Amino acid sequence: MSKKKDANIKKTKKVTRYLHCFVDWDTKQITKDASGKMIIKGFANTSDKDRIGDVVLPTAFEKSLPEYMDNPVILFQHNWDKLIGKCLKADVIKEGEQQGLYIECEISNAKDVEEVKTKIGEGSLKTFSIGYNEVEAEYDEESGVNVVKELELLEISVVTIPCNPKAKFTATVESEKEVKTVSEEQDLTAFFKFLAENLNELKSEEKVDAEFITELSDLYFNNQKEKSNDTEN
Repeated sequence: MSKKKDANIKKTKKVTRYLHCFVDWDTKQITKDASGKMIIKGFANTSDKDRIGDVVLPTAFEKSLPEYMDNPVILFQHNWDKLIGKCLKADVIKEGEQQGLYIECEISNAKDVEEVKTKIGEGSLKTFSIGYNEVEAEYDEESGVNVVKELELLEISVVTIPCNPKAKFTATVESEKEVKTVSEEQDLTAFFKFLAENLNELKSEEKVDAEFITELSDLYFNNQKEKSNDTEN
C-alpha cells in the first residue's frame, strides 16, 4: 500500500494512489460461462474506514465513473502492463447496509492471465483495490480519518494484500445458457453412443423419426444435467 501527496493540494486534501479493499467470494460458485470467461461481481470499495484511516464516500465515484467506464480496465497488482480483464458494469450504492462501488467484471482468457485466473478460482486471490487520484477530501485531525469526497478513478485491480476488511462480496460466473451444449469431442462420443445403444434395442417394426430422436436427446441431456447438479452439490 502506498500513498503519494501533491504539494499543490491543500493540507485538508491529499492524493491517494491505491486503496486496497478486501473481498471474499464463494469459490464453489466460480465456474465458466458459455464463452469460457470468468465473471466476478461485488464491491470494489465500501464506505467503511480502512486500515490507513481513509473513508471513501460512495458519491466520490459519481463524477469520474463515466470516464472510467470508457476505459474500464481491471489490472493485477496495479501494474499498468498487466491487464487481466474489463469492468462490465459499475454502480454507486448509496443506500442499504453496505454502500460503495459495486462492480461486475470479466477476467480475460488471454494466456498471460491464466495464472491469475487459476488463483482466483482456488480462492488464493480474493482482494480488490482501486487506483485513483484524490480530488477533494476533508481530514479530521481529532479522529484521524480522511474522508474522500471526490476522486478520479483510474483503474481497479485484483491484489494480494487487503486494506479494507469489510468490503466483502460474493462472486459468481453467470452462464449464458441454462443448459450446457455439447462442445467437447468426448461428450459427442458419449452422446452418439447413447443414441446407438437405444436404437439397437428397437424392434424392426418400431418407427424411428425426428420426434423419437428428440426425445432420446432430451433424456440424455437431462440426465447429464442432473449428474452435473449432483456433483456440484
